[in-house]
Amino acid sequence: MSSFRRIVGHPAKTSLFLAALAHSMTMGNQAAAAEAKPIFHGSENSSIASSVVVPASCDTVYLSGLVAWNPGEEPPKDLDTEEQTARTIEAIRAELGKHGLDLNDVVMMRTYLVADPKLGKMDFAGYSRAYRRYFLERPVPAKPARATVEVARLAFDDMLVEIEVIAATRCGGK
Repeated sequence: MSSFRRIVGHPAKTSLFLAALAHSMTMGNQAAAAEAKPIFHGSENSSIASSVVVPASCDTVYLSGLVAWNPGEEPPKDLDTEEQTARTIEAIRAELGKHGLDLNDVVMMRTYLVADPKLGKMDFAGYSRAYRRYFLERPVPAKPARATVEVARLAFDDMLVEIEVIAATRCGGK
């Protein structure tokens, strides 16, 4: 007779066996959850991740679209796409900081760009220069998945850039 049958055939031993099994499974899941973190996929040469897998044990923070100035302030005049992008990423950094997060925790970024009136088109190059300073040239270990789209207009006439992000952290309750 196998050991399993002997344990299962005895009610007291069965209860003890099931309790020990449940405890070991729970401890294993807790250890795995504590070690879990977002996994970034994509080419090393790319400035963005092609996908990011966020384990269910991670907390996620969704930031509304942010712009180059604070709500209620008068929009500054004559800021180009690169300057607005840099200021917007600084606003994102500040908002993430309120949650104990930083740019390292960003897993997804959606950017809305309006055509720069001076260029007559979307200034993707200017946007990319600012993005690189914050996500590629600094010691940020992960590149978020990203979508960048041109839109006809944003909320204010001088607004050229709006960015929303999703951040993930504290996997396993840490």
